[in-house]
Amino acid sequence: MSYLYIILIKRKQKIFILVIIIFFLKLLTKLLQQFRYPCNYNYIQAIKHMKVVTGVVGNDIHVVANRLIELSLDARGFEVFNLGVNTYLEEFFDAVVETGADILLISSLNGEAEGWAREVKLLKSKYKTLDDLVMVIGGNLVVGTADADVIVPKYKNYGFDLVFHQVDLNTGLDTLEEFIKERQAS
Repeated sequence: MSYLYIILIKRKQKIFILVIIIFFLKLLTKLLQQFRYPCNYNYIQAIKHMKVVTGVVGNDIHVVANRLIELSLDARGFEVFNLGVNTYLEEFFDAVVETGADILLISSLNGEAEGWAREVKLLKSKYKTLDDLVMVIGGNLVVGTADADVIVPKYKNYGFDLVFHQVDLNTGLDTLEEFIKERQAS
């Protein structure tokens, strides 16, 4: 009987220790988030309240990259609505309206984005409440190879504010945050 009693005590001690570890990890996470942008805590708070609709446009099934984008946005404090893969443009805009999103981030890895993105400006104009929407597209934006100096202006002409052709995810998200910061300052 005493052996069973010792096992129960050890289990309770392990559970207690795990609870303490989890508590300190959560506390440490909150502290680290505050020091990420130590000079502008209000900016962090503004980001935390921003909503992002994201997904992969067209006939593209790159689900892993899509999930990485979602996790990265979430880690930076955005509220993320991920539409997944094989998403039509109309679904993106409907989701933006439905969620009240501040940012639309469309990705493409198979290069088909250009065929779909040509209609972005037309579709956006059908929704009267999207004037302040930040429009972002990134990934591999063409089939084959092309220089970013040619691709970026083309997509900006389609109606995107930020265009990231074959740019590292964190670099793109850093640029997005700077864009938001500058927009909020003006």
